Amino acid sequence: MAKNLFSFLFNQKNIRETAKSSPKEQAWYIRAEKIVNRVSKVFPEPKFESWNSCEELILSATVACEQISKFEIGTEKSALLLNRVCIYFTQKNEYIKAESFCEKSLEIRKKYLAKNSPDIAESLSNLAGIYYEQGKYTQAIPLYEKGLIIKEYIFGKEHPSIIQNLNGLAAIYGTQTKLKQAESLYQRSLNIEEKTTSNNQLRMADTLNNLALLYRAQGNYSKAESLFLRSLEVRKKYLNNTHPLVAQSLHNLGLLYYAQKKCKQAEPLYQKSLEIREKFLGKEHRDVAETLNSLGELYRSQHEYTKAKPLYERSLEIRKKILGEEHPDITESLNNLATLYFEHGDYNQAEILFQKSLVIQEKTLGKNHALIATSLNNIAVLYCSQSKYAQALPLLQRSLAILEKSLGYNHPTTELTRKNLKQLQKYIYG
Repeated sequence: MAKNLFSFLFNQKNIRETAKSSPKEQAWYIRAEKIVNRVSKVFPEPKFESWNSCEELILSATVACEQISKFEIGTEKSALLLNRVCIYFTQKNEYIKAESFCEKSLEIRKKYLAKNSPDIAESLSNLAGIYYEQGKYTQAIPLYEKGLIIKEYIFGKEHPSIIQNLNGLAAIYGTQTKLKQAESLYQRSLNIEEKTTSNNQLRMADTLNNLALLYRAQGNYSKAESLFLRSLEVRKKYLNNTHPLVAQSLHNLGLLYYAQKKCKQAEPLYQKSLEIREKFLGKEHRDVAETLNSLGELYRSQHEYTKAKPLYERSLEIRKKILGEEHPDITESLNNLATLYFEHGDYNQAEILFQKSLVIQEKTLGKNHALIATSLNNIAVLYCSQSKYAQALPLLQRSLAILEKSLGYNHPTTELTRKNLKQLQKYIYG
């Protein structure tokens, strides 16, 4: 009934506006609307299973979306098409295009629907996701929160539809090292998934994967491994073994083993993940860059520099192309490439890249993020290797203060930094 009411409101508004136009303009409008309706009917929701259809129809869909803007076609079907095209471009990592389509869909829905419409909540949440992927966390948070409020008002606080918002907010808190807040939201998502009658196993696998990443960041490796394996098992059961989500699980499990210095277990997982991602996502996808970077890091740690460097460089180029020059993912690539130069003895090039990474991190993440502590620590080690101990000391002190606040006093990284600082102080002061 609510859906029919929304359609009625859309149509009545457009009938009134079209009536003000000339007969010729009305004819063009009607023709354009028919095109939009036809394309909206056949363009599927972008999923792995429907991806080939999306690829075949995307040109027609984007042309139809141009007609929506040109003729101001404010209908339920036009908003739906814009939303689906937005999701398609988000998954293609084309965030600027995705943002434009999502904003237009939201504009139409806000104009013709009630403030608490579930369609408005959907558009808000999708736009938040696009901002998140671009590292625009301060813009994403209020949209996720507003979408969450609407969904809770309509569906209640234990409805599966709010999981998108809970997980989105949790992911942002995780990047901001607000780990307790992130864990609380992920746990709430899991509780909802376990209680709901639909019990969507694949959606639960997503939350298990996200929570496992959080535990890995906290240094709780046994909990993380258990959840990663559960998520991987579910995904293999309900999807095929070459699905991009299976590749994600393999990659993340590799990250966990690498963190525990289990390189022999991590390497085949990275390689399999890279194979799947390149095949199904393309060789210039953001997820491909992620695995290239991880594999490069593994080879660097084993002093296989000739293998590591081209992987780092390729990862950095993909990320720059997709994300621009000032995204947190760029700083990860810069730091890793700088570490490779440092270990190769090229201290000047290493310092340039470390400092460039630090500037971007402080601009995009603030001055007290855990990743900044890592950059400070890297520069301190670089200075120590050149006997510049007085320059290294304040960097390690600042790094430790950040880590104790962001990761906790007993986190493995915090403990290692504290140990390094004590050794440096002993060396300087005796």
